[in-house]
Amino acid sequence: MDYNPNLALGLNEVNHLRKALDQAAIVAFTDHNGIITYVNDKFCEISKFSKSELIGKTHKLINSGFHSQQFFKEMWETISSGKVWNGEIKNKAKDGSFYWVETTIVPFVMGDTQTSGRSDRNPYSYIAIRFDITPQKEIEENFRQLFNASFEGTIVCREGRILNANEAAAKIFDSTMNELINRNPFDLFPKDTHENLIPVLNAQTEVHSEVIISK
Repeated sequence: MDYNPNLALGLNEVNHLRKALDQAAIVAFTDHNGIITYVNDKFCEISKFSKSELIGKTHKLINSGFHSQQFFKEMWETISSGKVWNGEIKNKAKDGSFYWVETTIVPFVMGDTQTSGRSDRNPYSYIAIRFDITPQKEIEENFRQLFNASFEGTIVCREGRILNANEAAAKIFDSTMNELINRNPFDLFPKDTHENLIPVLNAQTEVHSEVIISK
């Protein structure tokens, strides 16, 4: 067999890439059925499972029960069609603790085949690359609890729509938090106050203003 220096260089680069990835990320390979075929040390470290406990199983082993079946159905439909999926997942470790990972799942496809005049992409394997975001999610949860526990009515707006609102705001506007989401904030105030509200909603720094709402 002839020696191909380009092929050797390519394999070298792949090995270097894999080593670098193993150092930086939580990595797992699965087959086309979602059976785990490889995990790195970081996966074992965060999940508390050994490699022998993980390989040959599916990711149901670390399912936290937080996400709906529809969430995973849409994920599987995406990757099984040959597309990359990215999102945040809450998993459960062997000791019962929970952790969050920013996840990218990349399907490996042998190539396009022409069937009935269309292109079929059938993945034969997947690689999941994850990063631990548990500290960030804990900070978000702590902020969310403080936000909802505040006695001051607070709404978060962007581009003319309400993104979030706490319970105090819902009481003030005689509504529920879900009913406030996506509404135009001007809809909540009398029309004669809109002129004064414009600089408040467009402000880049903290602004204090008072509006009287009569019920």
